[in-house]
Amino acid sequence: MDRSDYVVEVLPNYPEASAAVHELIDLGTVRPTLLESVRPSSHHVIDFDADAVFGRFVATGMAVGVPVCVGLALVIVAVAASMAGVDLSLGAAGAAGGVVVGLLLGGLFGVAASNRATETAELISEIPTKADEIVVAVRGRRDSDAIRTVLERHGGHPAAAHFELQA
Repeated sequence: MDRSDYVVEVLPNYPEASAAVHELIDLGTVRPTLLESVRPSSHHVIDFDADAVFGRFVATGMAVGVPVCVGLALVIVAVAASMAGVDLSLGAAGAAGGVVVGLLLGGLFGVAASNRATETAELISEIPTKADEIVVAVRGRRDSDAIRTVLERHGGHPAAAHFELQA
C-alpha cells in the first residue's frame, strides 16, 4: 500500500467530515468503524486498520511464498538427483523445507509491506490543519473518483500538496 492508495482531502469542519464519512459508508467505500474516528476534536481521520493490513499482507506473502519456495526446492532436488544421483525421495524433504522457507519469507514480506502502510498512515497524520479542519484519508484506488466527489461535495480540497512534500 502506498500513497496512491489514498484519497486525501481537507474538510472544513466536523459536521462536513461526519456527513462525508456517513455518505462513504452508505456507498460501501469505507468500513463503518471509520465513523468511530470522526469526532469534533479529530484533525485526522484515516481509513487504516493496522491489524487487518498486517494480516492481509502476511497472508498474501505466505500464500505466494510457499508455492514458489516449494517449487524451487523440488527443482533443486530434481537437478541434484539427475546430476549427482541423489535419491528422489529427498523431494519430500525439499518440499517441506520449501514450505518452511516460504512461510518465513512470506511472513517477512508481509511485515515489511505492513510497515510501509503504517508509515503512510503516519505521514497522513502529520498533514497540517487549521483550527476546525479535518483531514480525511480514504483508501480506494478503484473508487477514487467517487470518494473524491463525496469529499469535495462536503467542502473538501485536496491535501496532496502537503502529502507529496513528505514523500
